[in-house]
Amino acid sequence: MQIQAQVGDYHLKIKKRNTIVLHHYKQDPEGTIVVMPQKHHDKPHTNPGQHPYGKKKGGGLTVNERAAFDNWRKEYHAYLAKKELEARGIKVKCK
Repeated sequence: MQIQAQVGDYHLKIKKRNTIVLHHYKQDPEGTIVVMPQKHHDKPHTNPGQHPYGKKKGGGLTVNERAAFDNWRKEYHAYLAKKELEARGIKVKCK
């Protein structure tokens, strides 16, 4: 799998430059995190199930929950990128 992590803006790309997103299943901050292609994140037929609280800012997570998730997501993408580079035999230094 080809992986690119852009930690600054939290995007991860896989083969064919498809951006993936990390999504709280049913907008539950304590629930499962789903990895999905961006192109399937906002389709009209799946959006109500994925976003039961709507897409307005603050609709699913509190400000503190969003900040914690954003921080975790940054660390997760850096971890995935490091693991992929190591699998390719490329040594990396991480903070």
